[in-house]
Amino acid sequence: MLFRSIFASTLLITLAVINTFGSNLVIKSENAFNFGKMTLLLIFIGVGFAMPMEWDRMSVSTYAPPIEILAGAMIIFLNYEGFELIANAAPDVKNPKRTLPIAYIGGVLIVIVLYVLISMVVLGHLNLSEVEAHSDYALSFAAHTFMGPAGFIVTFAALLATSSAINATYYG
Repeated sequence: MLFRSIFASTLLITLAVINTFGSNLVIKSENAFNFGKMTLLLIFIGVGFAMPMEWDRMSVSTYAPPIEILAGAMIIFLNYEGFELIANAAPDVKNPKRTLPIAYIGGVLIVIVLYVLISMVVLGHLNLSEVEAHSDYALSFAAHTFMGPAGFIVTFAALLATSSAINATYYG
């Protein structure tokens, strides 16, 4: 517990310091965080698809009722609210009229593709009751089922994603 508190405090202070040195350092740190988490997620996806999966779990007959799908879509929509932080960088962008639309559209498209691929990997390796039983860490649990101890990379990707979100929020 003490280690977790020290780690979190150190991370928050470090990100605050990064933000005091200006946008160039924030951009470099965001690029590092995003490169790291994207690389780890792509490894998760690649290994997940390379291992035997239960493809029948993704058939239409297994879909949730429409109201539950709508509720899930609303939760995912809330995850997309982070894209509003892109606008905070507008004053520091060289050509915002060109760059910001590319950032928004490209970012959303990349996230959609990643969400679908990650969902396929999770459902290909876990049944719905396992996903529900491990809902707080389903991605990590799925990674451990087909990657063993190397599934820890998902936990590290989550730390990078959290750091990136905090850093972007500080910048905003």
